[in-house]
Amino acid sequence: MSSSSVSGRIVVERNMAVPMRDGVILRADVWRPDRDDRPVPAILVRLPYAKDDGWMRNQAIDALQAVEAGFAVVFQDTRGRFNSDGDFYPFVHEAADGYDSVEWVAAQPWCDGAVGMTGASYFGATQWLAATMQPPHLKAMVPIITGSEYYEGWAYQGGAFQLGFNLYWTLFWLAPVTAQRLAAAGKAAVDEATRLQFAADDLDRLYRHLPLRTQPPLAGSLSAPYYFDWLDHSSTDAYWQATAVNRRYAQT
Repeated sequence: MSSSSVSGRIVVERNMAVPMRDGVILRADVWRPDRDDRPVPAILVRLPYAKDDGWMRNQAIDALQAVEAGFAVVFQDTRGRFNSDGDFYPFVHEAADGYDSVEWVAAQPWCDGAVGMTGASYFGATQWLAATMQPPHLKAMVPIITGSEYYEGWAYQGGAFQLGFNLYWTLFWLAPVTAQRLAAAGKAAVDEATRLQFAADDLDRLYRHLPLRTQPPLAGSLSAPYYFDWLDHSSTDAYWQATAVNRRYAQT
């Protein structure tokens, strides 16, 4: 963990260790007012696309403006992504991890116990899923252009596999990071991440490949097992229901 002061008014603490209930450590950057006399409310942003990327952070919130307005802002890499430990699998861990992260933020000495969340798309999914577990200190959330379930309107549309979105999302945004981690652990070829990234530049050809289960960039790879799970679960079965927010509105 490291810290720095911005313009003498803002403290930034990087890669703070946030323990999950199963012992996995997620890491977060904390942007907060440079004062210890009065705790402040906090805004939590959980993302799978690199908290260290300023452009990506700003898709959720302008941290400098938020801190100047009297909030702390916490950006966290989700499980298995970038600086956080564990294995990434879309949606599955976000409810429990979100609950634990909200409560960790609320317990920090610089937080007054009130925590909000914000962000779009997958950032929004991390909010809804956390809310289904009713973390006591989650007081508000602002999910934007996101889903209430991850079968219809996300992985499938009207029963049809969303090949255009699913393959692009997996190859461009998700699998290369996992491939790098697997290669570092000796579980994947050192060039697999590069191979996947190059494949993302050839989507027009890949969209025409059949059968879908033999998609060349992903078949035989350990970098995106969920892609083939999505293909296997082509109806709204228990697999999708386990993360369906719209089945849990009453408890949210």
